[in-house]
Amino acid sequence: MKSKIFTLALLISLFITQGNLKACGYWEFEWEYRPMTFQAQLPWMQSMNPFVYTTASLFYNMNPDPMGNDRTRNITEWQKATSKDISLDDIYEIQYNTDPTAFISSFENSGLKEYKGNSLIKYLTADKKHKDILDYLVFAKKAESTEYDFTDANFEEWKDEPNKAPNKSIAQKYELLAEAKAKLNTVKSAFLKERYAFQAVRLSWQLEEYQEASEIFDTYFKTINPNSLMSVWAGLFKAMSLDRLERKADANLYYIQVFDSSDEKKLRAVQLYNYNIPTPSTFTDKEKSIEVVLRSIQNPGRTLDSIQNIHNLDKNSQYLTFMVMREINKLEDWLISSIYLKSEENPFSRAYQYRYSWNDDEETAEIKKQNLETDLEYLKRLKVFVITLRNETKQQDEKDYYAIALAHLSLLEENGAEAKEYLASISSKADPSILLQKSIENIWLSIKTDDVTTGSFKKNYVSEINKLKSQLRAVPNRHKESMYSSKNEDVASYDNYNRIIYTLDLALSNELKKKGDIVSYCLLKNISNKDRSYDGDAFWNTQGYSSDYYGVMRQLDYNASVSDMDKLIALLQKTNKSEFEQYICDQPFNPIDAYRDLKGTIAFRNRDLQTAYESFADMKQDFWDTTYYFKDYLNEDPFIPKNLYSQESRDFTYKFNKTSFVKTLLDLEKTAKGSDPKKSADAYLKLGHAFFNTTYWGNSWMMVSYSWSGSDAYYGNIKMLDPWRSAYMTASIAQEYYEKAYEKAQNNEQKASATLMLSRTHWHNIVLNGSEKDKALAAKYSKEYYDNYLNTRFAKQNECLGYEAFIN
Repeated sequence: MKSKIFTLALLISLFITQGNLKACGYWEFEWEYRPMTFQAQLPWMQSMNPFVYTTASLFYNMNPDPMGNDRTRNITEWQKATSKDISLDDIYEIQYNTDPTAFISSFENSGLKEYKGNSLIKYLTADKKHKDILDYLVFAKKAESTEYDFTDANFEEWKDEPNKAPNKSIAQKYELLAEAKAKLNTVKSAFLKERYAFQAVRLSWQLEEYQEASEIFDTYFKTINPNSLMSVWAGLFKAMSLDRLERKADANLYYIQVFDSSDEKKLRAVQLYNYNIPTPSTFTDKEKSIEVVLRSIQNPGRTLDSIQNIHNLDKNSQYLTFMVMREINKLEDWLISSIYLKSEENPFSRAYQYRYSWNDDEETAEIKKQNLETDLEYLKRLKVFVITLRNETKQQDEKDYYAIALAHLSLLEENGAEAKEYLASISSKADPSILLQKSIENIWLSIKTDDVTTGSFKKNYVSEINKLKSQLRAVPNRHKESMYSSKNEDVASYDNYNRIIYTLDLALSNELKKKGDIVSYCLLKNISNKDRSYDGDAFWNTQGYSSDYYGVMRQLDYNASVSDMDKLIALLQKTNKSEFEQYICDQPFNPIDAYRDLKGTIAFRNRDLQTAYESFADMKQDFWDTTYYFKDYLNEDPFIPKNLYSQESRDFTYKFNKTSFVKTLLDLEKTAKGSDPKKSADAYLKLGHAFFNTTYWGNSWMMVSYSWSGSDAYYGNIKMLDPWRSAYMTASIAQEYYEKAYEKAQNNEQKASATLMLSRTHWHNIVLNGSEKDKALAAKYSKEYYDNYLNTRFAKQNECLGYEAFIN
């Protein structure tokens, strides 16, 4: 599993907005971007969608019965009780889409003339012999109207309790309960008797008459009959009544039966089940196995032992395939999320995290290694069990399901040859979801086993991805096939579609990075960010900065070299792009000068001033006045150290030009290496000031970084940072120049400036990491400045700095 790193504080980063720094940006929770490609589901498994694996919430979603199976059962029973000539759509419209108040008003005032075009209403009003059924429909709508919050609620399950309902509604409920009891003594048809009984049980429960609700259920239903929808729905209220009567074990039995018999009530049964009481010995093996399912589907950890227990109790349990899928999704998360999403993490955040973790780098690496070994061992155990399930089952759809599961597990353990064998064993007539998953596995297999750098692979990848997208669009989610499914269909379809493509792009980007193709890696990472966004506009809606300018370049900023930027610029300017190049370039880009700016910035970080100058010089020279936030944060003289003078005397009208700035640095380097010691010392001082100001502590930090956060000072584990970030935080380059200035100094003015700035940079590092070396050097230079240079012109000019307080 993921490395156990315990952070003492939640880091809230401050990112750039115009004029000042504010906390901003969009944060995604792990279940929204976690890589996941294994989503094969046999038809019945859609009813288990709320229990799909997630680590960040108790349930994956709150959308029970996405296929609308219970609704379909209900309207089918209505058609059977009335006439096969009545449209199921018309029954559905009255049952689920008709406001109860409007319906009752129409019944009382016009005899339902407003609904005369509905075949159900036409049937019920055409002949007086249908009056009993019409009376029940009106009764049901009256019961519906008493609910506190009717807003397209499920017909047979309202959410309020008596103490939330208006007094008028409570009185109406008592009247309706009395009417239901009376009707139970007169109606003859089983259809109506079951429905009035259900209404009586539900109303009794809502009125807190729990004993009565239980007794009415026993009288008219006796037990839950899976073939009678009303007995199942009433069984939920029976269970809740027993719960209130403190008969928890009895209630649990009914919750189990409701869970097993109703798709719409599965989620509620799981929510209400009493998990804190022991399993009664009176439970059958099947009931015990279902109880294990209820306990396991909320566990984000390893549950193979529980799944094996389900199998031991009920070898024909339909829940085994779903439980296998959950374990595969967990292993996907544990084994590939940290790899595919590694570059999503801000390097500064890693330094912060490690500073406040209970372990250091070596310990963390060892823990990750142990976790990987443990997870792979667990994967092997799961494979052995799935092989057993595949060998035992007599059903071809389950054989195919376990074969695709084994292929996926094989790929997770990098066993391509075995994956191919399992994929080849899948029937050509397998369930469409399995065949779709097979296409996904074949693409992933190709990524893992073929040479991803070749033109043939890249061309084939684009072709196969386009075919996969067509397949996904054709059958995005099985519940789209049902006319009577619940809400949120589009979101669920998006999740299936985009997460698969997103994960495959991540897989390929990871392989390309191993081969050194950083440009394709970064662009595919951006493509994957787009795919994981519902509106396809997520380059800046990730764990990064809130600006679209920086959002599209973030991956390049984290990963690219100067030569990589050259390759990217050439690619963007290329007119005859290959199919793969078109694929990875199908995303927003900044103007070409933005990438020249990043190239120059990378070169500057690497102290390659000549390359930086050439890159900046190749740009439009008003770029920094018109783009991003450069003019807001590059607006002071970079050769006057920040805070050397008072805050009031700072001048924010300086016209900063990166080309001119770097050209000046190149000239200063030449002067510093010249034969005149005094000019050399002055040049080193100016270089020191310039490189100090381009650090976190200076006034021109945006020369090096595209963002600044007040929390950066807490990123104390410098060894976790790469060289340029380390220099950015420690001002080590500035220290180097100040030391040379100190050595070359020809007078006390030069020495005063060098010693004060050396003291200052070392004090900053004490704040940063508490280094004993920095403490000693800061004290040394502070003492020298205080003892020897207070009478210099430099010291007198800088009295407003309050250096004594700073030094002490």
